[in-house]
Amino acid sequence: MKQIVFFLCFTGLLFSFCYGQMPDLDSLEQVFKAKKLPLKEEIQLCDDLSWEYLSIDFQKSSFYARAGIELAHQAKDDFMIGILYRNLGVAYHMKNKFDSAFACFDEAMEYARKTNDKGLEMRVLVARANSYNSQGNYSEALKYYTEGLVYYEKANKKENLLKLYGNIAAIYRMLRNHEQAGKYFEKSIPIAEELGDYSALGTIYQELSVLGCDKGEYDKALNYARQALAAARKAGDNLVECSALQALAMCYYSGYKNYPKAETHALEAVEIANQTGFPRYVSGSYCMLSNVYLNWKKYDKCEEFALKAYAADSLDGYFLSNIIGNLIITSIKSGHDEKGVEYLSQYRGILEKYATKEYQSSLSEMEVKYETQTKELKILALEKEKKLIFWLIASGIAVFVLIASLIFFRLRNKRRLAEQKVIQLEKEKQLVATQAVLDGETAERVRLARDLHDGLGSMLSVAKLGLQDLKSVSIEEEDSKRFEKVMATLDTSMRELRRVAHNLMPQSLARNGLKTALTDFCSNIPTSKFHYYGKDERLDQNLEVTIYRTVHELANNAIKHAAASQIDIQFVQGDDQLSLSVSDNGAGFDMSKTKQGMGLQNIQDRIRSYNGRMDIFSEPGKGTEIQVAFPVRKG
Repeated sequence: MKQIVFFLCFTGLLFSFCYGQMPDLDSLEQVFKAKKLPLKEEIQLCDDLSWEYLSIDFQKSSFYARAGIELAHQAKDDFMIGILYRNLGVAYHMKNKFDSAFACFDEAMEYARKTNDKGLEMRVLVARANSYNSQGNYSEALKYYTEGLVYYEKANKKENLLKLYGNIAAIYRMLRNHEQAGKYFEKSIPIAEELGDYSALGTIYQELSVLGCDKGEYDKALNYARQALAAARKAGDNLVECSALQALAMCYYSGYKNYPKAETHALEAVEIANQTGFPRYVSGSYCMLSNVYLNWKKYDKCEEFALKAYAADSLDGYFLSNIIGNLIITSIKSGHDEKGVEYLSQYRGILEKYATKEYQSSLSEMEVKYETQTKELKILALEKEKKLIFWLIASGIAVFVLIASLIFFRLRNKRRLAEQKVIQLEKEKQLVATQAVLDGETAERVRLARDLHDGLGSMLSVAKLGLQDLKSVSIEEEDSKRFEKVMATLDTSMRELRRVAHNLMPQSLARNGLKTALTDFCSNIPTSKFHYYGKDERLDQNLEVTIYRTVHELANNAIKHAAASQIDIQFVQGDDQLSLSVSDNGAGFDMSKTKQGMGLQNIQDRIRSYNGRMDIFSEPGKGTEIQVAFPVRKG
């Protein structure tokens, strides 16, 4: 059987064109912390820092983008607000948080149109196209790229043209349109050389290397891959270096069958990708290593790294087809028919997902692979059936042992499934119990708040009015001082009662909803900044209380335990998901050595009761970010 070779989509293109030589970021951060720059220059510095940290540190990139947005609001600079929202959207894109990215792009586009700045509008448009490209939505990506291309060619903006030519060429290569891909890559080379952009040049050579492998021109492909690696190292760009190493691995295993050398380069790519921490690079590198082992016929290792690639990033349709394809073949080769059929079903789903006009050329190729693999499965099944008949005739004892083994394993599997079901039911029972407790707690808080405010609060007000009537009675000076002291104590008691009632159940939450309640809460914390995106619709009352209490607890933790001087709170209400992010610049902690306190544990119980999840990111001295997500219940 002819060995099938899967080519993956290299990940370096979308953003390797975005960066030139990296400035001294530590020095720039010190300048920002000194707070001695004029406001306009401070905003520009935030723009520079947020953009340069995109491929290095998500937390810093998003921090400086948000800081810049706040400063730009102070300066009433709508153009820079739009630029910084674009930066924040790209930062979320790099972390595969596409819902948050698109929300930021929407904000940026609003300010671009408000300022009537076509250039800013194009920047946001291209950033949105990059996100569609990363998700495998090539029709939308090409539509926006083409619109940007018309504008930048007319304006003769070479840096922007360089990015667009490269991104369009990469899409055509993935759609197997080699002629169009080569045309746009060739257009990119003289521009990159003129600009001295070695990161971009390295990416172009790397893509030309992949194109050469696709066409079977392996000597050219190897030469391009070496040029890509040299350019990447000259630029000091780890992302492009990672992709160039993948290209070298591809050349050696697909063109020269030199599997040890291919393995060496693929492992180097994996090491660099894990250092960057970006999911698409990690997945691409594991995928390449899986391809090497597939062609080397080391099927166990092929399956191992294909599964690692899937775990790192399962959002990219092109990667997914490569990964599932490898898993199908390894299952067939290893004799795991049921797994092979399961992976084949997933493969078919991918094909159906991308069955649009511009995918027809690649779809036809995938269908051929699918039909080939189906025939191979049938042939393999027939061969196994013949072997089974032979052994039945040859030895009745062997049949008995085989049947006994099958019964044993089936019973063991049934027992394992039963145990798993019991565990699942226990979890569901705990969630129901937790929900009941939370419902009861909410109802009790409402009752206590009402009793305190309407009952005890009213009684104190009546007592105060009664005491005020005594002012008309003539009393001695010493008694008058005592009277005033009693009145002051009564006022303090009434204020404390109102505060306790508000903490139990804020009236703004019950009357006006989550957005107003969180805005009121954050306005009372001078160090906090609150942003609300998406719809402003009322949620389930208990869910609103859970989200409000979560923000309350996390903000208090940041102030009391982390000594934070800045807290950023963001809430996004989307169609399918509610997202909450609370980040601070406090002391941080080592997550591997620190146990969660009762406060955080209670929050997690509340979140789990609504099928939500909570992720914590923290390092000593680098602050903490906590992200919470709830699915939107429909119907």
